[in-house]
Amino acid sequence: WIQLGNEEVIWGDNAADYDHYVDRFNVLSAAMHAKDARLNLVCAAWWRPDSANMEKVFKALQGKAAYWDLHVWSDDARAGTTVDRDIAKMKELFQKWVPNSPMKVVIFEENGNLHNQQRALGHATALNAVRRHGDFVLVSCPANALQPMGQNDNGWDQGQIFFTPDQVWGMPPFYSAQMGTQNYLPLHVESSVEGDLDVSATRSEDGKTLVLHVVNNGNASTTSRIEVGGLSRISPNGRKWTLAGELNAVNTPTETRVKTVESHFTSADNRFDTQFPAHSYTILRLTGQK
Repeated sequence: WIQLGNEEVIWGDNAADYDHYVDRFNVLSAAMHAKDARLNLVCAAWWRPDSANMEKVFKALQGKAAYWDLHVWSDDARAGTTVDRDIAKMKELFQKWVPNSPMKVVIFEENGNLHNQQRALGHATALNAVRRHGDFVLVSCPANALQPMGQNDNGWDQGQIFFTPDQVWGMPPFYSAQMGTQNYLPLHVESSVEGDLDVSATRSEDGKTLVLHVVNNGNASTTSRIEVGGLSRISPNGRKWTLAGELNAVNTPTETRVKTVESHFTSADNRFDTQFPAHSYTILRLTGQK
């Protein structure tokens, strides 16, 4: 995958500038695909769903761009609600403009100005939204990877991993991203929720492992009943990862206030109750009995 540019025409909804981007994309695409037809090129034109320029760019890049890069904001703990709406709108417009178009979406930047527990939950809900849209969205990348201590306190203050000349440590969003990565499974499973929890589910290709991603954005802990259908009887031995803390909590060189806690439990079943702490991201990993 190679993206041609980044946040192109972000400065304004200018038709001439979008046309110029398409022209340059076509020149580069022809040259690059002549060398390697396997390349998946990514459109970097700034997405404006209400602009007539989007349809023009989209149609001009059919068969040339495999993906369109959408940048989102994930400071809010419930960022997934907006991300879900934005992705749904893109999919609706793509299919309206060119039915059965193969072009899909990547999120190369989840941006914000925070690196606390609130931002960690924002990333978790954004990923839940991405999972619910299946393979229409290839990837979602939270910014930024690295931040030197004290260097971005005046803005763009969103590092996942902080460092000084002699220390390196993770912030809450680092642990949120790590949890999702370590529990990746390729297939989305439909889920429904009664209440305020934000949930997505995935399974392994052989159907023997199920992972639930659950965000409780509430101010109080809640106990919920999990009901699983369509899977052979579940082993009572489950695994659980929890990231919980005050929304404004950050980690420091001397104190890790928020980090992932892993545990095992023996009450898993096709129907069981479990607790989700306030302001938390929880992953449950369940397996079918042998």
